[in-house]
Amino acid sequence: MTACGEVQKPPAGWSGPTLAGDTLYVGSRDGKLLALDPTTGNKKWEYPPGAEFLTYIYSTPIVVGDRVYYGGYNGKVYALDVKTGLKQWEFTTGGPIVGDLAVDSTQVYAGSTDGKLYALRSQDGTKAWEFSAGEKVWASPVVQDGAVYVATLGGVLSKLQTASGARMWSFETPGAIAAPPLVLRDTVYVGAFDRTFYALNAQNGEVKWRRQSNNWFWTRPVALGSTVYAAGMDRRLYAFDASSGDLRWSFEARESLRAWPVVADNIVIVGASDGRVYTLDARTGDRRWDAFVGSPVYAPLATDGKVVYVSALDKDVVALDVKAGNKLWTVKTGK
Repeated sequence: MTACGEVQKPPAGWSGPTLAGDTLYVGSRDGKLLALDPTTGNKKWEYPPGAEFLTYIYSTPIVVGDRVYYGGYNGKVYALDVKTGLKQWEFTTGGPIVGDLAVDSTQVYAGSTDGKLYALRSQDGTKAWEFSAGEKVWASPVVQDGAVYVATLGGVLSKLQTASGARMWSFETPGAIAAPPLVLRDTVYVGAFDRTFYALNAQNGEVKWRRQSNNWFWTRPVALGSTVYAAGMDRRLYAFDASSGDLRWSFEARESLRAWPVVADNIVIVGASDGRVYTLDARTGDRRWDAFVGSPVYAPLATDGKVVYVSALDKDVVALDVKAGNKLWTVKTGK
């Protein structure tokens, strides 16, 4: 895919893993949603079952209650039973879905490359409302406190009311926004393709502070305590003071960082496009270990604090021990 032109059909998607209870959910190389045992990697179920192919999957599945939701490159939103994988409903948007979904207590939100955000009733998948964002939506929507945030490749981040889709404010950057924001109390943190990381006032969208890098920001930031971590295409992971934007430290990997980092127990873990996973001290940025998983890591990581789960571009799902980086198991998710 390329953010500079039309969305092109790639050889496969890069769905990230989601750990929920005693099951790990991830999209496979051959277009299936898999439910795996997180301890062994053994498959519990797959959708669709058998040899049927539906679509490539970029969307990281999200689990709420007894359902798992994900979007497909075919433009469809799927709701499955978490225990059996049986389809509960599906909804068709007007273009490929390359971001994750967002879910609150009553609705599922899906951004599409048709330039719209769809709010669907989680009970049956019927449309509650849609919002015309104006440009392709790659970034996953984010729901918090009665609002949903949606960003576009046109560089516009909008805050909408979840009840109606009415726009509360919008913020525009000179570069595309391809990853979702982090909403933390009264601040919205987001990176863009103008090589800038922004902290915005959540009430009105005004800039609190901004910091420049040497390349695009293509990942969702994460936070631990008073620090916000942002990974960049310039190979660096930045640790910013959440309030002031002061740089606390930065770490340089061998290749670009496109996978969203995760935090746990005073560490931050990030995957790189050279196939390495790095675990760093969250306070100092010192490297604790790194591990090679075989192919580039573009998908978000998942962790329970003891194990980090990685979905590599070749669609191997790898489980690594958080303390030492030892490989616990590997599952090939497609042909």
